Amino acid sequence: MKKYKWGMMLLVLAFFIEWSYNFLNYEREIARNFADKLFSYPLPPKTEITDKGFDYEVLYGKALWGSKDKPTPTVVAYIRLSSKLSEKELMDYYK
Repeated sequence: MKKYKWGMMLLVLAFFIEWSYNFLNYEREIARNFADKLFSYPLPPKTEITDKGFDYEVLYGKALWGSKDKPTPTVVAYIRLSSKLSEKELMDYYK
């Protein structure tokens, strides 16, 4: 009977930890989905990705956008490209 109680307590603890992790990382997952949309955008011909990444942070206080009293999420996503196309051809592709 004691093993059953410990097993149930561990199971409840595991569910609580999983729920807490998902709750605390919800906005980060939204940011990751935003970055994944950028990463999945089709590349122009003769072009390859050399580096990519994203970062997410919540800023408090005076922010660039939004109210100064509310937290402002900030997402930075980037892709570094190497291409045999000219700058004009790349700009025309992404217009």
